[in-house]
Amino acid sequence: MVGWSLGDPTRYLTDGFAEPQPTPPASVTRLRLAECLELVSSPLVDQVMDEGADAWHRLRATEHALREQQDDRARAEILHGVISRLIEDYEA
Repeated sequence: MVGWSLGDPTRYLTDGFAEPQPTPPASVTRLRLAECLELVSSPLVDQVMDEGADAWHRLRATEHALREQQDDRARAEILHGVISRLIEDYEA
């Protein structure tokens, strides 16, 4: 078997090649990572690109939740950047 896996991918969210934060991620950040991964994967990302109303509602809700998240702010900002770029790229 070739490769590697992360037992806790949320813990390793960083900007670029920065060292991961030593503190464990907040449970809400784990939820937001799952939402973000779903939003940038097929079939949901295809619906975003096709301007599907439900997909855009989920995208906006996740963006808002990340912007307002107080706990684990540094990781939330990384995820917010991903979602914000998706909005900028495909907003009509």
